[in-house]
Amino acid sequence: MRDAGAEIFSLDFVQDMVAPVHDARAVAGLRRVLRDRRWDVVHTHGNKGGLFGRPLARLRGLPVAHSPHGFSYVTQHLRDRRGRGARRFLTRSIERALAPVTTMFVFSSERERDNAINDGIATPDRATVVRYGVPRPPDTQADPELPHLDGDGPLIGYVARLSPEKDPLLFVSALEVLRKDGVDFRAVVVGDGPLDADVRARVAAAGLGARVAVVPFDPIGHTVYRVLDIFVLPSRWDMLPIANLEAMAAGVPIVARDVGSVSEAVRDGENGLLVREHTAQAVASALKRLITDAPLRQQLGDRGRQLHAELFDIERMVDQIEATYARMLQSSR
Repeated sequence: MRDAGAEIFSLDFVQDMVAPVHDARAVAGLRRVLRDRRWDVVHTHGNKGGLFGRPLARLRGLPVAHSPHGFSYVTQHLRDRRGRGARRFLTRSIERALAPVTTMFVFSSERERDNAINDGIATPDRATVVRYGVPRPPDTQADPELPHLDGDGPLIGYVARLSPEKDPLLFVSALEVLRKDGVDFRAVVVGDGPLDADVRARVAAAGLGARVAVVPFDPIGHTVYRVLDIFVLPSRWDMLPIANLEAMAAGVPIVARDVGSVSEAVRDGENGLLVREHTAQAVASALKRLITDAPLRQQLGDRGRQLHAELFDIERMVDQIEATYARMLQSSR
């Protein structure tokens, strides 16, 4: 961003729902930033960014765009913690209270927009959809150790945060099912997060260490898609995962859980296979179908690349965001 000429302001910002000391510092810092510069538009992202940024910007008389990237109240009932009902009520009430100070909601998917309208948070005239855009994967090679894992089967990849919502442990369980069924495969788990130690322990306990690599996101990152034969993301809850779009850009067929807005990118039988049951057996069955059918993998991967070019091109996203800012400025004037 600095290379593009952007100025960066760092705030004491954390994602925790309640962090009074950090929150107070972040609010104070954001107030200074908004006060000391002449801005045209403020665009907030995420639940907490929107909580702080929207009211502060409107107090300065600035038009505000907000991209929730999945409202937190929608998935409270899926989180394994106490007080889920109270948390859902509180977070939904906060979003409803902030709606009047939001000039335009910028949603990443049709479903996210429709849910917000049905839940009384957004109105049709202040809600637009701008799908994520992702670039094609770079030409650099992925880690050379990955193709040399034990086994001769296709290389299956998981690329995402190692956290409960993405459910990497379900992926490992599905691999256990495949091994018990005598299916040949190799696999890589790429990511970082709170479940890192649990994933590594599960791989070791299942005796999969020789054919499953667990590596941090850096330095492999986006380059890993170039060596994958199948991509899998078995999320417990999600909205429109960018990893699926990156796999499409690389022409990799996808196995994904049918949650959130996943089906707006992964079309069952067209560029991937959607799994509706949250079980290791269901994920393993979809993987087995692709592992044993190379022509189908090629067909789905080719179609995924086409859909990426049609729907998730990064230039299209930039143009639509810019057009949204222009409409907001014209309206505010």
